[in-house]
Amino acid sequence: MRTIYDPMTYQPHMQQLDSQMFEEVQTAMQAFEQTTYTAKEVQAALRSTACTVQEFAALLSPAAQPFLEQMAEKAKREREKHFGNCVQLFTPLYISNYCENECVYCGFNCKNKIHRSHLPVPLFIRGDDVEFSVANHAEFLTLNGICIWHKGFANKFNANLELYMVHRNSLIIQAMSGICKDIDFIKRIQGFFETEIRRLAYNNCDLLLDAVEEFCAGPDFMKTPQGEQIMKSHATKNEKMRPAAMVYSKPIDFDRVYRKEEKQLTPTQKWWYEVTDNGQKLPDWFLKKDHTAIIAYDWFDDPTKEYFAEQVLAVSPFDHTAYLRKRDKQRYQQLKQRYQRVMRYYKQNRKQIEQMYQQAAGTLQSESFWREYLHMPEAKK
Repeated sequence: MRTIYDPMTYQPHMQQLDSQMFEEVQTAMQAFEQTTYTAKEVQAALRSTACTVQEFAALLSPAAQPFLEQMAEKAKREREKHFGNCVQLFTPLYISNYCENECVYCGFNCKNKIHRSHLPVPLFIRGDDVEFSVANHAEFLTLNGICIWHKGFANKFNANLELYMVHRNSLIIQAMSGICKDIDFIKRIQGFFETEIRRLAYNNCDLLLDAVEEFCAGPDFMKTPQGEQIMKSHATKNEKMRPAAMVYSKPIDFDRVYRKEEKQLTPTQKWWYEVTDNGQKLPDWFLKKDHTAIIAYDWFDDPTKEYFAEQVLAVSPFDHTAYLRKRDKQRYQQLKQRYQRVMRYYKQNRKQIEQMYQQAAGTLQSESFWREYLHMPEAKK
């Protein structure tokens, strides 16, 4: 008989990490006297690069009321430094919602009184919870408290996952379930392609086109257990980040990576940037010779930074790593030609491709398929 454990208690094999953090927070909160702080202490806290507990308390006090604008500016700079001008989402991977841990807060608890009519489709690593929820007509899906053990994804940008896997799966979910019809994922992919090719991120462009090509190939690739092979082959296209000092000899101001340039491109410069794909359609003498643009390695984009630069250094300020992107007109032309070919094929065959996924959905979500897929014996009747 299966043993049921209490998910809210430590088990004998678990490491127990005692911490006084809760007590320390409680003590600090009780000792907080908001009327004792002055404007000078608030200004000192605003100048500080890393707030102490006392400096943070000063920012929470009534004395900080006249400095709300300065506080907002500082908060904005910190946000842009760590996250850029974007919203970061993440998707955990669950094979099914039959988890036996029975955590009371979790939507995947096998004891939850919900109707289960479909298994998930295979080879989904991003968007798996969305696909499974839609297939089972869930009204909402919740992972209460997951922030306890998941580290933030802001410093974990992975082009293989974000550009290839997310977009491929979005197209598949849309085709299989008929949801999100008001969202044009192809237009989103086209926008990313234009941005990345102007940033000289040729590998990223390849991954975006891989997503569309694999979707257009139809659902047959999902019927064999080749997920690891697919992930490894596309992971080779991730830019190999190395310690910045090994890639670039000059000093790098990592604090400016997520800050837009104060003087932005003029309308004429912006036009040239877009029409020429950042100078890649022009002779090399148009470029800024011996100029290396320092840009963010992930989503954050400021065309002013890389405008007509001879080469681009994609930097992660989180771990001080970088990847040097160099202009390659031959690679540029190949990608543009491939882009035209892939998009033309998608446009001509979209309806037939979507019908193939709709017809395959029932099979891919069935118990019999999954038993064969996982080499499991047939269920006893």
